[in-house]
Parts: sequence; C-alpha cells; structure tokens
Amino acid sequence: MELQSISDNAKKRREIIIEIFETERRHVKLMKLLQNVFLEPLKRSKALSIELSNMLFPQSFFVIKDWHISFEAMLKQAWHEQQGMLLEIGSCLSIFDETYGDILKENNIKIIDFQRF
Repeated sequence: MELQSISDNAKKRREIIIEIFETERRHVKLMKLLQNVFLEPLKRSKALSIELSNMLFPQSFFVIKDWHISFEAMLKQAWHEQQGMLLEIGSCLSIFDETYGDILKENNIKIIDFQRF
C-alpha cells in the first residue's frame, strides 16, 4: 500500500499512531537511561544506601519500565507487519486490558506516592 493511496483520515490517523510510537520509543529510552546511567553506577559505587536506592527507584519503576518495553515491542512488531505504514495499532492496545491495565495503574499510583516524600 502506498501512502498516496490512503484517505486523508487514514493519513491523519497514521500521523497520530506514529507520534504514539515515537513517544513510546523515547520514553523507553529515557527509562533505560535512568537505570543504566544513574541507578546501576550508583549501586556499583555504593554511593547510595539500599534504602535510598529503593526510594529513588522503587520496584514499581521496573514494573512500569518492563510494561513500556513490552508495549514498544508490540508497536515495533505492528510497524514491521504493516511494512512501515502503521495504519492500525488496535492489537497493541490489548496491553491496556483489565489485567495489564490494573497492574500499570497500581504501579503508577505507587510511583506517585513515592514522589510525595
């Protein structure tokens, strides 16, 4: 399918889907950067106590990071399956279903609670 052959509505939807894809990609990159550039070196150097490390990077951070990595992988798979057109991501949105959605919601609440200290 050629981009010129799709309707204006489909083109607009594609732009929005690509923005979601790019935003997710940047978000995953940032979360990995936080872990690899900040947390891991601080742990190795023992500059932070375990308690402070757990406060700055609670378990919820890793749950959310893994969730976003999974979502990004689903978007990448859709990108490849649709040969770069990325006109539809409905199958990727199953990650927001009741089970995964509840896990994400619970862990986001925990992160917000940690930010209050």
